[in-house]
Amino acid sequence: MATDLTRIGERARKEPGLVFTSLYHHICDVDNLRACYDALDADKATGVDGVTKEEYGKNLEENLRDLSGRLKRMGYRPEPKRRSYIPNRSLAVRRAGRWE
Repeated sequence: MATDLTRIGERARKEPGLVFTSLYHHICDVDNLRACYDALDADKATGVDGVTKEEYGKNLEENLRDLSGRLKRMGYRPEPKRRSYIPNRSLAVRRAGRWE
C-alpha cells in the first residue's frame, strides 16, 4: 500500500498538471487507514464525537474494517463542525467552522 501511495506522490510531484481520477480505493483501504491511525499524535484533541485515539485503538481492527466498509458504500457521514459566528467591521457576521 505504501508503495502505491509513494508512486502516486512521486508522479504528482513530477507532473503537477496531472489529474488523478480514481484514488478513492486507496482511501478505503484498511492498510492505509491503519497507517493514518499510526501517524496520528496521541496527545492531539479528540474529534467532535469525543473519541480519543486510545479509545479508538482498543478495537482498532474492527473499527478500521467498519470505517472502510462505510467509506466504500459511501455511508460514512462525519459529525458536523461546530459553528461560530464572528462579527466583522461591517456589522455583518462571518461563519467559522471548528473541529473540536
